[in-house]
Amino acid sequence: MTPVISRTATAALVLGFASLMAAQQSSVKDAAVAPAPSPAPFLGEKKIALVIGISDYPQESGFPKLQFAAKDAQDLAAVLQNQGYKIILLTDAHAMRSSIRNALQQVHDELNEGRVGTKPSGTTLFAFSGHGGETGTGASVHQFLVTYDATAQDPEPGYPLKDITGSLNSDGAVRVMMFIDACRDQTGSSSKGAPPLSSFSFNLMQAQGIKTLFSTAPGKQSYEDAEAKNGYFTHYLLEGLNGEAADASGLVTFDSLAKWVSQSLQNDQHIDQVPYWNQNASGDFFVAGHLLNKDALVVGVDSYSDHPIQGAIAGAQQVQQKLYSDGFRTTFLPDAKSADFKDKLSAFAKDIGPSDVAVFYFAGQGGIASGVPFLMPVDAKLPTQAVSGVWTSPPPNAISLVDVLNIVSQNHHGPNVYLLDMGLARASEADKLKVASLMHDQTLILLCCRPGLDPQRTQDGSLFSKTVVSVLSQPNMTAGYAASKIIAAIFSQTEGVQYAIEVPMLPDRVYLTPSQ
Repeated sequence: MTPVISRTATAALVLGFASLMAAQQSSVKDAAVAPAPSPAPFLGEKKIALVIGISDYPQESGFPKLQFAAKDAQDLAAVLQNQGYKIILLTDAHAMRSSIRNALQQVHDELNEGRVGTKPSGTTLFAFSGHGGETGTGASVHQFLVTYDATAQDPEPGYPLKDITGSLNSDGAVRVMMFIDACRDQTGSSSKGAPPLSSFSFNLMQAQGIKTLFSTAPGKQSYEDAEAKNGYFTHYLLEGLNGEAADASGLVTFDSLAKWVSQSLQNDQHIDQVPYWNQNASGDFFVAGHLLNKDALVVGVDSYSDHPIQGAIAGAQQVQQKLYSDGFRTTFLPDAKSADFKDKLSAFAKDIGPSDVAVFYFAGQGGIASGVPFLMPVDAKLPTQAVSGVWTSPPPNAISLVDVLNIVSQNHHGPNVYLLDMGLARASEADKLKVASLMHDQTLILLCCRPGLDPQRTQDGSLFSKTVVSVLSQPNMTAGYAASKIIAAIFSQTEGVQYAIEVPMLPDRVYLTPSQ
């Protein structure tokens, strides 16, 4: 009997092939995201990925060649390796029945090496890119992934999925996941698959404990992006794994990744492709990511010798306490002199980890010299002389905001957030703010007021500091969204007299507050 085959996975599968019964299958866009467990086991235990991609099917096999299946697998393997996975990669001629069987055994051996006791632990991830399909119907249906050495005339042209899922379920991993992109049809210029091949039906075999994301719905096609040189599914899968699907903690779960991929594909105007996933495993699993460390240096200055102010230290303390409660490691510096200010700033910059989120908060007096803002430690004084209505340089003991940006960015490329609760004194209106001088990649700057104004202050803080605390009390707050809410609140409360100025050079989804 000639098998009926479909191309069910040409991108990346995360370990495990679950059954997708019609009652169990759900569209990602409609599925509820289950609460994630503690990240500690995922981060500390072994993570192993078997990634397979076949583009160069032999002509005599009867299966059409694919464009980017092998590259999908290679790209996925690189991303997962960066996430701490032990990688087993098989592409093209290396992806035969025997080599896949050996690789599955290697996954088992690697995961169980040094294991103490029988309690499940670790993460197993299986990924396949290539043709796939099924024979038979109903209870007698058999699914398989088409290997490099299979032919269309074989009774089962490939590796049986039930054998793959059986092997994965016997490994002893507590997290077993699969992503399948194998329904690419070649009837269109950018699609993958042979016209005679059909995709997997709803009646996919049961595999309890395994979560599976399919590149498209049963009977539908998945497509390739010639510009990205990946399948569309894989393209968004890679973006999600690289952090776009991360939560406020910096971690990616299976559910958050599935929702990200689905929503991205639905928003893509070039294709009509909606992934499907099963809910056969209870709860949610972590897939990727690293816990984000968050660091903050908070400075407040009141006791200027020639022009003392009130509320800067009090407001800064409130912000420091809120950042601490949001998970930041905070350093508080009150009434600092210039030398101490610069020393603490340099030490702060050097201590920030490469992937950390950094926040610098300054409350005190400041000004503008030749269009560039400067910050004033407690031993700084405003200039007394101007040239053509402009202070030509920061006064003694002050520090240019550009220098602050450079000190931090030389040690930490970003993301860096600067919240500046300071007046912007200037010699005259002739000295205009040069916003371009403040543009640094991976940086967001928020100045509390426009040039020539001082922020409203009381003994317990300023309008800016109180608004910052209020906004940072909300969960899942990204830096960009927080800045927009602070700007809107200040503008509304002062009826437009005081308005904050934002210099946004920061990617989206840099979280400042936790999810709960």
